[in-house]
Amino acid sequence: MKEKSVFKSMCSVLFSLALMLVLAVTASAATITIDGGTQADLGGAGRFQAYQVFTGNLGGSVSKTNELAGITWGDGVEAKALVEALKKSNLPVTDADGSGMFGEKFTNAWNAWSAEHGDAISDAELVAQFLSKHNSTSYGNAFARIAAQNTKGVGITSVATAGGWQITVDEDGYYLVKDLYTSQEGNDKPDGAVSSYILQVLGNQTVGIKSSIPTVEKKVEGQDGYLTETNKEVTFTLTGTVAQNIEEYGKYFYKFTDTLSAGFDFGLVNNSNLNVKLDGMYQFAQGTDYRVDLKEGTEAGTHVLTVTFEDLIAAVEKAASEDVKLSKDSKIVVTYQAKLNKSAVIGKTGNPNDVKLEYSNDPYATGTGESVPDEVKTYTLGLDVVKYNDDKTPAPLENVKFKLKNGTGDYAVLEEQKDAEGKTGYYAITGWDATGTELVTDAEGAFHIHGLSTGTYTLVETEAPKDYETMKDVVFDITGGTINADGSLGNLDWNLNKENEHRTDASFSGVLTSGTATLTLTNYKAPILPNTGGIGAKIVYVVSGLAVLVGACIVLLALKKRKGDKA
Repeated sequence: MKEKSVFKSMCSVLFSLALMLVLAVTASAATITIDGGTQADLGGAGRFQAYQVFTGNLGGSVSKTNELAGITWGDGVEAKALVEALKKSNLPVTDADGSGMFGEKFTNAWNAWSAEHGDAISDAELVAQFLSKHNSTSYGNAFARIAAQNTKGVGITSVATAGGWQITVDEDGYYLVKDLYTSQEGNDKPDGAVSSYILQVLGNQTVGIKSSIPTVEKKVEGQDGYLTETNKEVTFTLTGTVAQNIEEYGKYFYKFTDTLSAGFDFGLVNNSNLNVKLDGMYQFAQGTDYRVDLKEGTEAGTHVLTVTFEDLIAAVEKAASEDVKLSKDSKIVVTYQAKLNKSAVIGKTGNPNDVKLEYSNDPYATGTGESVPDEVKTYTLGLDVVKYNDDKTPAPLENVKFKLKNGTGDYAVLEEQKDAEGKTGYYAITGWDATGTELVTDAEGAFHIHGLSTGTYTLVETEAPKDYETMKDVVFDITGGTINADGSLGNLDWNLNKENEHRTDASFSGVLTSGTATLTLTNYKAPILPNTGGIGAKIVYVVSGLAVLVGACIVLLALKKRKGDKA
């Protein structure tokens, strides 16, 4: 055999394989440094164990220093068991020669080479030659899986470094490195993910851990925060990533757990309100590709929405299209709508909602990990209105009636509630129409409007107190309310509209940037018009009566005299 005792072309094989197996060929003591990336502080020392698969001498020829000559079995594998496992494997493989099963391909090559060379080539060399001639990723992945199930001993243990782990090996050879990571109970960090096998040929080298921790991101109306009125529908978007070594998984569990605060109503759980897509394009089928559940949360009024793929890989394969593929760059996107309700918290505390992701984290087992949760907040504003009279010592005015109008001329439809202490005069906006609902001041001359956003509003006094003038419409603007980079609510400003800014009967006060403002209104008493009167008027009335009486007597005397003359 021309390539007898030489591990040919391994460099091109090993650099192309994204596996959890590290193939390390060393001339003497050498180190394999594993860059931990996002998992550098997960697992600690001893997370990785190295097993020698082959031993030999580095540098089979002058021009090819990465060849391993004189290959024999290493002390880290059960050689006979490994060969039998390679022959029986039903793992699918693909290369330039086509697709098939690893076991069938390996057995055919083994029989052919054994017949040709007999005892002139060792079992270890036959396996090495097979790997050299079948240098596709799928063959490397399959070999790594099989070898990992046929190791012996405890291997060479890794030590922790500042950014990952390091393994020191003393002999030339071909080493399999297993990731022994298991999720750490009680850790406030995200769960890690088991690395795939990495193949690499050189001595002192740094390799990256071949896995990643999937992440999830939540947005409300495309932002980390949003300001809106109550009863307005908003869109939430959940975006999850997958493992960088997704091609190593045979099955991939994937689950969003999204918690809605008590300030939200979800509505129907169907395709008209909830969509799940791959990379924002291919739409998965609810009920067949994934399932949706909505239930009450542990805190009163909260709801927990879950979107679960028992096998994301199988769901994608159902598409049966070359354009629909699951890769390391794929993203699963969930969108749904919910309405801010009358229970929403007002002001800068906001209404928080968060999501976390549970995912398969071991391509060789059934373990799962959990991502760091991501939170967004939805905000709404509140207005306290206080009505006073215009006396020198102002007193609250009870039973004054108002309506609230928005910038388009519609009136607020309101639902009167009691606050946490059972106090009335608390009104939540539930919609807008041409009629609206009246707001009524309580014994303290006050009422509260819950659920405003930025914009122009008008308070219309529909019924003034007895003996008081009806107040002119109060037009005011709420401006600002931008969302900061961290999702918090930016500065707010509450002002009387420019046409009202010089009024003395209306003014804003309080911490206006907090999300709640107080609008103080004053009603002026109706004027009492002066009139003339008193004793002079009575005299006039009496004199006038006498004049009428005298006039009547004169008329009677005249008539009597006229009759006497005729007689």
